[in-house]
Amino acid sequence: RAVTLVFYLAFLTVTTFGNCFCNANSNVICIESERQALLQFKQDLKDPSNKLISWAGEDCCQWFGVVCDDSTGHVLEINLGNFVPESNEIYSSSQLVGKINPSLFNLTHLTLLDLRHNDFEGRPIPSFIGSIKSLRFLELSYAGFGGVIPHELGNLSMLYYLSLEQYVQSNLSVENLTWLSGLSSLQHLDMSGINLSIANDHWLQVINKLPSLANLYLSNCQLSHIPTWFWSNPSQSLRVLCLSNNHFHGEIPSLLNFAALAIILGSNHFKGPLPLISSSISFLDLSNNSFLGSMHNFLCDGMEIPNSLEILVLAHNLLSGGIPDCWVMKWYHLKVIRLDNNSLTGNIPTSMGYLPSLGSLYLRNNNLSGELPVSLQNCTELVTVDLSGNEFHGTIPAWMGKCFSKLVVLNLRSNKFQNNIPHELCHLSSLQILDIAHNNISGLLPRCFSNFSVMAGKQNSSAKLQIPPFAITTVILDNAFLVTKGREFEYNSVIILPLLLAVDLSTNNLSGEIPEELTTLVGLQTLNLSENHFTGRIPQNVGNMTSLESLDLSLNQLSGEIPPSMSSLTSLSHLNLSYNNLSGKIPSSTQFQSFDAFSFVGNKLCGPPLKENCGEHGVTPNAGNEGKKGGDQFRVDLFASIALGFIVGFWAIIGPLLIKMSWRIAYFRFLDSMEYKLRDVVYKCCRSFNH
Repeated sequence: RAVTLVFYLAFLTVTTFGNCFCNANSNVICIESERQALLQFKQDLKDPSNKLISWAGEDCCQWFGVVCDDSTGHVLEINLGNFVPESNEIYSSSQLVGKINPSLFNLTHLTLLDLRHNDFEGRPIPSFIGSIKSLRFLELSYAGFGGVIPHELGNLSMLYYLSLEQYVQSNLSVENLTWLSGLSSLQHLDMSGINLSIANDHWLQVINKLPSLANLYLSNCQLSHIPTWFWSNPSQSLRVLCLSNNHFHGEIPSLLNFAALAIILGSNHFKGPLPLISSSISFLDLSNNSFLGSMHNFLCDGMEIPNSLEILVLAHNLLSGGIPDCWVMKWYHLKVIRLDNNSLTGNIPTSMGYLPSLGSLYLRNNNLSGELPVSLQNCTELVTVDLSGNEFHGTIPAWMGKCFSKLVVLNLRSNKFQNNIPHELCHLSSLQILDIAHNNISGLLPRCFSNFSVMAGKQNSSAKLQIPPFAITTVILDNAFLVTKGREFEYNSVIILPLLLAVDLSTNNLSGEIPEELTTLVGLQTLNLSENHFTGRIPQNVGNMTSLESLDLSLNQLSGEIPPSMSSLTSLSHLNLSYNNLSGKIPSSTQFQSFDAFSFVGNKLCGPPLKENCGEHGVTPNAGNEGKKGGDQFRVDLFASIALGFIVGFWAIIGPLLIKMSWRIAYFRFLDSMEYKLRDVVYKCCRSFNH
């Protein structure tokens, strides 16, 4: 919410600067009646973090979160919003809990009230707030309110910022929205997460009566109806329109008449071809809908008209055909392109490589093919490249390492790339996620991976992810995908991704030894080298990688003992060393005993958690030549049993059907009946799912 943040900071800057400027020439203290009102307000709040410990003494203008008029001493602002930290535990302990005392009604000059991210335990928003006529800024989002929003808020004719945003499961509701029409000065409205379905027939008419409204956020509001006139005659004051995660449907004929800078309509049920857009739009999100067909008209019509678009999100639709080759002139300012999870085919067009500001490129999960165009090396601002789940082939280009110096995420997973990993990739010192799993990559693992400075812990966490300035608007849109611990996760680029470091080279044809230099990546959290042809020993210094949470070396040809240093990996929660040629005793640390036996099967290991006991010298009894002979004999017996079982089973079932016609007829009737029953079950499941 970049626009929201800028709006809020601008307001605080102006008011705070004005008050600080006056402070130098004024010794006025707060008015006693207003000090008493604040103390009564404090009495109804639990304050586990002692945020209000300064609320004592004679001058309430010096109290935390309180701003006064320096010439009169009147309380102007109460800033007690709880900004969300990284830890949920810290967040909950820093919340104010309780109720809002009616004493605030006595603050007759109050212009700003910010109580966001506190916990008012499901209580209704007090109706007396609507009588504080001086209010201009009211921020009550994520504050644990419940019940019906009081219509008295409509009396705040001077209010220009109102945010009531809630979590989707909140109990906050409305009887109608007609009270909004009284907010004649309103410029910013956020009611996201509040069920507005009861206002489905009049919400837009009310919104259109707000002459100054610039930012409208109604995401996750259970709305389903937009009149057709809205698309041809939208409010020209709107700068941000966010209607995502609702139930809107039908086609969008055009967005050419919008003066808005940002239009966010993702996660609805819109369908049909992509609408043409106005040249003023800089942020467009139409993701998670059912738009279909070619992108050609959308991208290539009106090429002579310059466009301001910086962020284009069309992911998770039904778009098909090739990506048109007309990116150069009209779309010159693009910084984020998300076309992932569609049905696009063909090559990446050459002109896409001439977008000088491009920072994030998502083409994952399409049917794209061919080699990567050399023109992409011109996109030197790229931070995220995700081309996974396609059919790209050829060698991973060496120019990626030379030209993408700012790259943080490189995901080439599940394609058809082949040959060696180019050593030039080692120049990507800022890389946090490298995923080239499920390709045909061969050769040795480069020793220069130690040059990944962030993974090696040579950069502190604050410098791990250099997000471009525009990325603040794409907190939910600019994410990274990573398979770890056997599952695919989506990581938020601003909150979680800066803390994540991972390398996945699994399911390729890499060979040779795992270089010792890899163990210098002490910040790495996920390492997956499984299903390759690595030989030799596990690097002895692997225990230095103390940040590892997931390590998978399974299905290789590694030999020797498990290095004792691995006992130092106290953060490890997922380990898979199965199906190698490892031998000896499993380290007896508490960490190793917590893993399932499956982590070690298919080796010559002994000791817990395996059932095999170790001999005097730490090896499994009979694990020498006799063990090898026994293993060979076991394989012979196994294959003989499989062959015999197949012969007996095949002729026991198929033989009678070939000989006796009546059995054949009965058998195929049975198959037909099962087919009809299966169809019926699938049909009923689909119907229930759709309803």
